[in-house]
Amino acid sequence: MTLVKGDPFRRDYGQLTSSQKKDMDEAKRFYEETWTFLEHLEQSYGKSRDLSVAKTELQTSCMWAVRAVTKTGDQE
Repeated sequence: MTLVKGDPFRRDYGQLTSSQKKDMDEAKRFYEETWTFLEHLEQSYGKSRDLSVAKTELQTSCMWAVRAVTKTGDQE
């Protein structure tokens, strides 16, 4: 068995700086506001595949943004 270099599944969490915590919180607030707006659209116009995709892509975008902020060490 070949061991994977680094920590690709982030089993070990690094300590976040106060700046990282602040940026992560700000990003999550931004995404929550956008999620609330998408729910408003759903209530106004009904559920649709378009809005479902928008919500899924928003969740994906949030995950990548938070990952970029919280990355520590030499992770790529």
